[in-house]
Amino acid sequence: MIGAVFGEWAGSDAGLGHLMLQASAQLETARLFAAVAVLSAFAIALFALLSLLERRIAWWGRDAAPG
Repeated sequence: MIGAVFGEWAGSDAGLGHLMLQASAQLETARLFAAVAVLSAFAIALFALLSLLERRIAWWGRDAAPG
């Protein structure tokens, strides 16, 4: 997620990264914080989805806890 946003900052004319740059330049704080909130929600949802997939797919790592 962070890489995609940085890529959009570097040279895109669409996306959340571009929207954040425009909102920051135009001093639209509400729009900037809304974009950050949406990006955070996407990142949290993606992390939760990958966590769930890891628990379902990597069954061999559950019982091998260190200690």
